[in-house]
Order: sequence, then structure tokens, then C-alpha cells
Amino acid sequence: MSPTLLFTLSLAVTLSASIGVGLMRRFALHRAILDIPNERSSHITPTPRGGGLPVVVVILATLLFTRGQFPGEDQLGLVMMTGGALIAMIGWLDDCYHLSAALRFSCQLLVSVLAVALLSPADAGWLEKAFQVLIVAWSINFYNFMDGIDGLAGTEAVMAGFAGVGLAWHFGSGFILLPLLLASSALGFLWWN
Repeated sequence: MSPTLLFTLSLAVTLSASIGVGLMRRFALHRAILDIPNERSSHITPTPRGGGLPVVVVILATLLFTRGQFPGEDQLGLVMMTGGALIAMIGWLDDCYHLSAALRFSCQLLVSVLAVALLSPADAGWLEKAFQVLIVAWSINFYNFMDGIDGLAGTEAVMAGFAGVGLAWHFGSGFILLPLLLASSALGFLWWN
């Protein structure tokens, strides 16, 4: 895909995510779906929750729209769509109903097992796969921890995504769509953060 088309796609994803987060913010304020500051929060006033949901929806919609145009990324995209949708769903339910840590971690572990089962090399041993499951689950939880600190998770996603785009472009790996979607959608989210 040409740089112009990638830039256009990035811009469309950024704008879509920003509009979606803005609408979700309005909805959350109206329904009082708020994050009340605690000792780990960097904000001092109640903050609307659920801003990650439109980001995930935009990424998933774009992955569906571009399916087949980035053949090397289709399987990884499918795993991301499935796992991302499950994590987004449990996150949204937690935002609304404050789920137990055990239930959230069980879902995260399930998604981690799914990701490793679908993406790990076939010749990987069970110990290696168990370690991969723990790393994926740990990464999800680490990212959730950063989410309570204003702008940190979004900024990290933008930086990691654009770094991935740069590396993919430099090495010609072909895995450019997924990091581009991560960076662009997170950039749209940061407008509101």
C-alpha cells in the first residue's frame, strides 16, 4: 500500500476514534459512568469511563474493511479482532458494573490462551507456551494499570504503534497495518484524554 493511502487510512482512523470517544464521553457523562479518583489516579475529578470501547470498535471495523488487503496480517488481525473484542467487552462491563478482579483476570487469561494457541509456532513446547500465556496476560494487566494515569496509556500506544510502523517500513516486514491502527486510534483517543 502506498504511503499516501496509509496516511489517508491513518487520518480516517484517528478522526473516527476521536469522534467515537467524544460520543462515548458524552454518553458516559449522561449516564454517570465515571471513574472516581483514588490513590493511583492522576486526575482529581470524576472522569468518564469507556473511552477505549470506541477505539476498539474503530480498529475492529478497519480490520474488517481492510481484510485481504494486507494478507500477511490477516491471521494476526483475526486474533486481534477476537481477543480485542473480548477484552473490550469485559472492560466495558467492568466500567459499568465493577466486575471482580478474579472474573476480569479469568477473561484475560482466556484471551491470552486463545492468542498463544493461534499465534505461537507449532513446534513451541508446552513450557514456552505457558510462559507466552503469562506474558500476554501480564501485558494486558500492565496496560490496565497504566490506564488510570491520565494520558500515559494513550501516549504509550501512540509511541509503540508508530515505532512499529517505522520498523515495519524500514525492514519491509509487511506488518504495518496493525501498528498503524493502534497508533492512529490512540491518537484520536488522546484528543479527549
